[in-house]
Amino acid sequence: ATAMAASLRIAVCIGLALCSAGCPLGVGGAGSGNSTASQRRQLRGGAPGSLCIQGRVAPTIFIIGCQKCGTTSLWTDMQAHIGGTVPAQVHPKEKEAHYFDKEQHFFDKEERFKKGLGYYLHHYPECPNDGRRLFAMDATPEYMRIPGMAHRIHGAYEGHTRAVRVIIVLRSPTERVRSWYDHLGLLNGRARVTLDHWVEASLKRVRECGQLHKVDVTSNALWTSECRDLGGPYGDAIAGGLYAPQIAEWPRWFPPHQVMVISFSGYVKHADKVLKDVAEFIGSERRQPRVHARQQRRRLAPAANSTRISQDERVPADDGVAAAPGALRRRLIAASHANKKGRHSLNPRSRAALDAFYKPHVAHLMKLFKSPAAKGVQSSPIGPLHALSAKTLVSG
Repeated sequence: ATAMAASLRIAVCIGLALCSAGCPLGVGGAGSGNSTASQRRQLRGGAPGSLCIQGRVAPTIFIIGCQKCGTTSLWTDMQAHIGGTVPAQVHPKEKEAHYFDKEQHFFDKEERFKKGLGYYLHHYPECPNDGRRLFAMDATPEYMRIPGMAHRIHGAYEGHTRAVRVIIVLRSPTERVRSWYDHLGLLNGRARVTLDHWVEASLKRVRECGQLHKVDVTSNALWTSECRDLGGPYGDAIAGGLYAPQIAEWPRWFPPHQVMVISFSGYVKHADKVLKDVAEFIGSERRQPRVHARQQRRRLAPAANSTRISQDERVPADDGVAAAPGALRRRLIAASHANKKGRHSLNPRSRAALDAFYKPHVAHLMKLFKSPAAKGVQSSPIGPLHALSAKTLVSG
């Protein structure tokens, strides 16, 4: 991985230096034969506009997680309500799954990463010639879950790191575990294990692993230890809630002001403010599309049972104009949060066990937010970042 990142870095630097002569910017793999000039336009606040590499709009907006924290909803809302945001393009000939328009999995999947930067850029639109500002997005939550991703992305964007914007959505780690269980479908899947038994067994395995490998499970060391991923139906469900070490990696490789933390509960309650903040953060503008209620009612019934909701699926207002952006998705999220819509609920004992396990890790997160390393990191809807508390992280 280190060698690959180095080769990408060298190829990008050499290609950019020579592209004024019309040379191909080759980084190996598919699509490396395109020839372009690299360009950036500065918007208000110093935020960059379109970043063109190899004739394609290179992703500059990375929604890296955390998984089961509303990243899909945010990605959807950004396309509908923030000007110039564009997703990746799924190529049917390559038999890619539909979710690849949201999650590219380029930096975390070795088989994709080895195909080179040209392959990655091939999934994004061609650079516009009409002066439009486009902001390509890659919303792959594994970039936060897997150690080393910030370093790898920094290496691939050598010379362009000022263009990158990193967005992180956080929610109560206890609720994230419950939502993760629903996501895996373990009750009806191969494991056939109840939520409470799964939580109890997961916590037990983490502690046993910590004793075996002499890892303090209350410390950040757990994240980079052998106990991070327990395998099988347990995976990294528990370690995924260790936010502090996952976030700390990003301000080390990118200027803190290019990183934004969003409270999940705050996003559910104050979507308009969050989207306004995000638009300013990436250097774009907020827009308010109008959607007729009749169109929404046709989508409402199937959307309630869908795991994927399109950018137009918002709750219709009485006056025939769409309500707040992403209202339908957030209504479903809120229902899930309240254990409705068939979602599984934690019994008080399991919830208390998770809360107790995560208490020191939430304290590590709050300490990080107040540290010099995080100075400049943006926060929404509550700001500045050091004002975010454990309570407001959960309540919004």
